[in-house]
Amino acid sequence: MLSLDGLVVRYGDTVAVRGIDLTLTDNEIVTLVGPTGCGKTTVLRAVAGLESPGEGRIRIGGLTIDAHHPVPPEKRRTGLVFQDFALFPHLDVYRNVTFRLRDTAPAEHWLTVLGLDAVRHAMPDTLSGGQKQRVALARSLAHAPALMLLDEPLSNLDAALKTSLRWEIRDALKAAGVPALWVTHDQDEALSVGDRVGIMRDGRLEQVGPPETCFRDPASRFVAEFLGEAAFLPGRHAAGRLDTPLGRASATDGPSLPDDVDVLLRPDDLTLSTQGDHNAEVLNGRYEGETRLYQLRLNSGTVLKARVNHEVVLAPGTAVHTSIAAGHPLTAFPRQT
Repeated sequence: MLSLDGLVVRYGDTVAVRGIDLTLTDNEIVTLVGPTGCGKTTVLRAVAGLESPGEGRIRIGGLTIDAHHPVPPEKRRTGLVFQDFALFPHLDVYRNVTFRLRDTAPAEHWLTVLGLDAVRHAMPDTLSGGQKQRVALARSLAHAPALMLLDEPLSNLDAALKTSLRWEIRDALKAAGVPALWVTHDQDEALSVGDRVGIMRDGRLEQVGPPETCFRDPASRFVAEFLGEAAFLPGRHAAGRLDTPLGRASATDGPSLPDDVDVLLRPDDLTLSTQGDHNAEVLNGRYEGETRLYQLRLNSGTVLKARVNHEVVLAPGTAVHTSIAAGHPLTAFPRQT
């Protein structure tokens, strides 16, 4: 449904997107995530027709778009949902959703599905942020787009609403059978919403794959650190095994590794106890509600993080025993000196 082949986008002498290759299949949601200025929104704007490709091709359904064959946004059959909602302030909800529709039946359907029947005659300035985003989504889906493009759709909403609304939007897209490119700066959002996630850096895609793969087996240290809490423990690699001061683990399949490696450890990969031989001390702790995140310094000087149940309360300076408890292979990278 969507294919990007060597997409390059420039702003004058600045190259914002550097040779992106990406494909979306029918009914697939791909999230693009990365730090500010990485080019993720520029990719979306190029697909929407708001920026012109300098090199490469964009294919949407049967359309092929490049620098020599432009196609205006209204001819691309894409639906857009922006972070600022982009509703018509002088039209009520119903007229926003039915704008330029000859057949209003799809609008009625999405008003009901997205729980907007009760506010169909309300004006945009009387709606909550979540309601405004549902209206924007209903308007886009009512026009039966071939592809949905979502630019930071939840960034203006409070944390509690983000969690529930991300699932509502995902469910609506899946019900409509519409593939979507979803841009976000929120790692949790990208991992939980996307069938696949693409991590961008400096205009390039560092990795594209299922969320679990990108999180557990990142292609680079950048991806490892960007997607969540990450620490690296010096170890040794031999015959697919990793030996570390905190225990042994199997290594993920991937590029060949040297003998000396740094093993990626997430906070959930470690156990923590005040019993046994003490090999670390607590530096600080952070209460997270259901869990607590502790920063530890091993006797060797390496600093790691461990996540435990919220009932485990440890003061800074407490001597503890920590070890690897991951039930899955661990990723390692060549040792950094």
